[in-house]
Amino acid sequence: MSSWSRTALRARSLRSLAAILVSLAIASCSGGGDDFDPDLFAVQFADNAFVAVGEESTIANSGDGVTFLLQVVAPLGSLLGLTFGDGVWVTSGKDGLVFTSTDTAIWFQQFIDTSRTMRGAGFGDGTYVLVGDQGNCFTSTNAGAWSGRFTGVTADLQSVTFGNGLFVAVGKEGTIISSPDAVQWTIESSGTSEELFAVAYGGGAFFAVGRGGTILRSVDGDGWTAAASGTTRNLTAVTVAAGLVVVVGQGGTILTSPDGIDFTPRDSGTGRDLFGVTYGNGLFVAVGENARIVNSSDGITWF
Repeated sequence: MSSWSRTALRARSLRSLAAILVSLAIASCSGGGDDFDPDLFAVQFADNAFVAVGEESTIANSGDGVTFLLQVVAPLGSLLGLTFGDGVWVTSGKDGLVFTSTDTAIWFQQFIDTSRTMRGAGFGDGTYVLVGDQGNCFTSTNAGAWSGRFTGVTADLQSVTFGNGLFVAVGKEGTIISSPDAVQWTIESSGTSEELFAVAYGGGAFFAVGRGGTILRSVDGDGWTAAASGTTRNLTAVTVAAGLVVVVGQGGTILTSPDGIDFTPRDSGTGRDLFGVTYGNGLFVAVGENARIVNSSDGITWF
């Protein structure tokens, strides 16, 4: 099991017209009943670092994916989406909250023209994309100036990814939309009315996962087919790496597949909900409820 560094946190913020620079002074303290174990909603590996985000603007970073250091960026609300591109980390969340960083230690608050919760973040082809409630979408080429985009849907969007020259976003009521530029969006037929919580691209295909054990697969972002997950639990995150599709979800559920068609359940060692999963430096990392973090070097055996 990964270790979670519990810390006493003090935040100092320097305000400017465009951003809030938050400098964190972090002092170690002993464990106890007052420890803050926030839910972690997303995790990603990039630029030789693992970053996880969650409740109350929680940010946790790690160099090895095993020991994480807890940080908080001015507790303005939960952070739900996370992406990295062109040297910049972007995380989004409640009430239009957006932070960016180039080093995972100093974060700037960005301002977008919405109070809607932005649940998903993605990057591709030089463009950062945020998606959220009531079909809201914002894009930026510099992670600082954001433009609203019309998606053609009013359903809450949960996640967005980029692959093979295409952005794909998913959300409630089986909503799937796609776009080559994140400006002009096309509504796709998912074949399901179940809520979709996450989407990822890898191995030449898109994978979307959702409520009631839903797993969908598409090679082009247009035609989607269902895969048998073997579970009715909610599936909340997916990644494709090291020759495996790895899905995590409710009650510590972990499923793996070499082809995205036939899935095998794995023992996560926890009964807590898992909300995010990533891969980097030879290690899978899944995060979830009450700061639960589990690891695997092969996607099969978790610790």
